[in-house]
Amino acid sequence: MTIPPMGRRSRSSMHCSASSPSGWPQASGVSPPLRHRARRCRQHRCRGSRRLRSPPMGQPVTVIEKASPYPDVVRFETNRALTGMGHESYRSIEDVKADRPPDRIARALFEHGGVAAVHVNANVITVHLARADGADGLKQVIEEIYIYYREGVEVPSLEAPAAEGE
Repeated sequence: MTIPPMGRRSRSSMHCSASSPSGWPQASGVSPPLRHRARRCRQHRCRGSRRLRSPPMGQPVTVIEKASPYPDVVRFETNRALTGMGHESYRSIEDVKADRPPDRIARALFEHGGVAAVHVNANVITVHLARADGADGLKQVIEEIYIYYREGVEVPSLEAPAAEGE
């Protein structure tokens, strides 16, 4: 594999946030030649010392609630595809067999209550309500489906559990 020649880069691309763990700027998306991997960002004087931040545990889903011409149907559009190109339909919580993203959404909606059926297609979730006024709280259930560690929840430790009899 040949490595393309590295041209001069603008100063704006030579800073910490645009660099890889090796300190090499990632403006082009091309890995640097091995002899240049020790280069660091001189503009910001960050030669190897970077502040490490822990990423949040979980990702909130952006949800837009859309009305339907039918009073017992509500539609939610999310910022991520849940099924790819396929359709998933659930008439009850017993229809939820696996633990894929559409299954988790359907299970959470049924457990919330007031839901008669759920249909998921890509990023659109269609909910058939058991009663016309039952959409309260469904948007929040979908938004928080990928939030794992909430306030007050104990984070599991990395220590191995003690074996029995010790």
